[in-house]
Amino acid sequence: MNSEALELLRRHSGLTLSADGVFSFHGAIVPNTRVQVLFHAGLEVREDGDVTLSVGAQWAYVTCAGVARFIDSIGVSQEGLTVSLKGHGRSVCASPVLAYGPDERFYLWAES
Repeated sequence: MNSEALELLRRHSGLTLSADGVFSFHGAIVPNTRVQVLFHAGLEVREDGDVTLSVGAQWAYVTCAGVARFIDSIGVSQEGLTVSLKGHGRSVCASPVLAYGPDERFYLWAES
């Protein structure tokens, strides 16, 4: 398969991520919770803003209704604010910014 055809397939993968953090494939929710976690772990937001999903050596673009990363939990430790992202585990935020959005959701901006 040539690179143009492969790029077209990747762009039209049928993978979507809802504003609530749920993956679908061609409009049907991916029902397996382990696959949902695997997909969250494989997400990458590129510098150009495109969101991709990698599983092993295979990857495709994902259409997102909102953000690409979702918070499972927030806590405080001696190191500072700890955030657990779906599929990514815990990280410490040095200087986070938390804001309440117009869509009645909280958003967290942190150094990556």
